[in-house]
Amino acid sequence: MTIWSSDKLQLLDFAQIKHRFFVRMEGWEEENIDKIRDVFEDVEIVEANVENETAFITNEIPENDFEEKIKKFPNILSRIRVMF
Repeated sequence: MTIWSSDKLQLLDFAQIKHRFFVRMEGWEEENIDKIRDVFEDVEIVEANVENETAFITNEIPENDFEEKIKKFPNILSRIRVMF
C-alpha cells in the first residue's frame, strides 16, 4: 500500500553536505604533498608503502568544495567518501 502526501518535502542540496574523502593519486614527491596541504589545508597523509602513489584523507568539507579542489590534481587514481 502506498500513501501519498501533498506535503512538500525539504530536500538537502547534496553539494553542501560535508564528507571526509580518501584520495589516491599517482606520484610520491614532496611537491605533491606540499600541494595537497596547500589546497586541502588540514589533511592526513596515508603512508601505505605503495610504490609511486600518494594517499590522503581530508577533513570534512562540502562536496562542491572538494570537487573544485580536486580539479587541481590531474593524477587522481581514485576517491571515496569515508565516515570515521
